[in-house]
Amino acid sequence: MKKLFLLAGLFIFISSPSFAQAFGKGTKFVDAGFGIGIQHYRFTDLTNNSIGNRDTSGAFEIPFGFEYGILPWLGASINGNYAHYINGDSASNQQVNGIDFIPTINIHAPFQLNKLDLFGSMGYGYSHFSYIVNNANGGKAIASGTVFNWGINLRWLFKTDGHLGMNFWYRHSNYLYKKGIVTDNHGNKTDFKLDGPGNNFGIGFFFRIAN
Repeated sequence: MKKLFLLAGLFIFISSPSFAQAFGKGTKFVDAGFGIGIQHYRFTDLTNNSIGNRDTSGAFEIPFGFEYGILPWLGASINGNYAHYINGDSASNQQVNGIDFIPTINIHAPFQLNKLDLFGSMGYGYSHFSYIVNNANGGKAIASGTVFNWGINLRWLFKTDGHLGMNFWYRHSNYLYKKGIVTDNHGNKTDFKLDGPGNNFGIGFFFRIAN
């Protein structure tokens, strides 16, 4: 009988979700990394009612986030992303940046693996865009808007029941800045709209806190 209780206790310990799988209810993750974004923006001049052609821009990105396990297969997170857009002209004095803050729902695959966590994500949140030209004219475009994205993510723990690991992710995003403002040092002002989809790829690290 004593051996039976010992075997039962061992089974419960092995089956416990607190450390038996990479993701579970009450598990917390802190993520950070770096990536590449390819955005396809369209600029619309609202003041002069002129719609421009869609333009493609690349960006270096720094994503970060925090996730909490609500259920064994469901997590909620707040994700952020800083983007610095790439300018092909090395002599240019333009600075183009964006930053996002996105509440996100994550659906985790119910594989209950010790070192791997595969999940899909969907989020909707706030985005800020700035385009600044550092010359005598002092041109500046500023806009705040929204971003909707969905993605596929894979986390890999370095060791079973460990805390540290790497993550790999892909996200498709749709940005909408309904009304931004272009100004310069001469007092000119133009209202504009900016919108378009984008694709983001990245790699990073995470720290896991089990319940």
